[in-house]
Amino acid sequence: MKKKTMMMFKMSAVGCAAILGVSATNLPVHAMAPVQSQAVHTKALVMKPAAAGVKVHEKVLTAASKYLNTEIKVPQLSGMLDKKYQEELNYIILSHAEKDLKQWEKDAAQAAAESKANHQKFNPYDLYISYSLKSDGTGTPAGIVSLEVITAGSTGGTGMPRIDTYNVKNKAAAERVTLADLLGKNYKEKLDADILAQIKKNPDKYFVEDYKGTSTEQTFYIEHGELVIVFPKYSIAPGSEGSPEFRFNLKGHSADSAKPEAPKTGKDVKFDLKKAGSPHFA
Repeated sequence: MKKKTMMMFKMSAVGCAAILGVSATNLPVHAMAPVQSQAVHTKALVMKPAAAGVKVHEKVLTAASKYLNTEIKVPQLSGMLDKKYQEELNYIILSHAEKDLKQWEKDAAQAAAESKANHQKFNPYDLYISYSLKSDGTGTPAGIVSLEVITAGSTGGTGMPRIDTYNVKNKAAAERVTLADLLGKNYKEKLDADILAQIKKNPDKYFVEDYKGTSTEQTFYIEHGELVIVFPKYSIAPGSEGSPEFRFNLKGHSADSAKPEAPKTGKDVKFDLKKAGSPHFA
């Protein structure tokens, strides 16, 4: 079932996205700016939870081209304590969707012209953008807003969704949330080992040799008090597995504590790893 044909999506404002909390793991290879690895942020998180949960409304975009079918719902956040940050984050999310739509319209029109020139039938391309507000800031860990945006396109075959996640501390001066904030600065070795152990329990479902561990810009989100690690479709498993997810209970890893607790070593470590079985796209 190896190897994999991947189709990536064009994005811009990469630097701003990193600052605002988007995971850069799935940025396209033809992005307008190179992805720079960000230093792991480990400072203590001292914050008060928001009085009310963040809300989300959607903006619908449609294609002007008859060669592209679309269903695009772009999330826009409201109710954040840091209004300027909220405005900038909403701009980043919307601009990514608009640029994706423009690129897909261009590619579809070009493919249609080539098909006509070659006297071939052309089937319209498809572009879908959806979202899910995983945490509104009122859950555990307190004050964290977690949003997932999924961009999926198809030229007629099986496509590859791009999953962008935005994890933000909802306070007067909002900041992005990192894995080090949640698990402590020395989290990576234990986290990678636990995921690998789970993968090895199901070798028929994964490409074991393709698992290289989590990255500094690893895609993740927070939901119901759990940390969910997300890998791109085809990266460590066949396409039939969708975008693999691994869940960790965050009990004992509070983001509003005075000092993030570094993971212990040895037998005392317990992350309560659980595999999420539902892919986003087949």
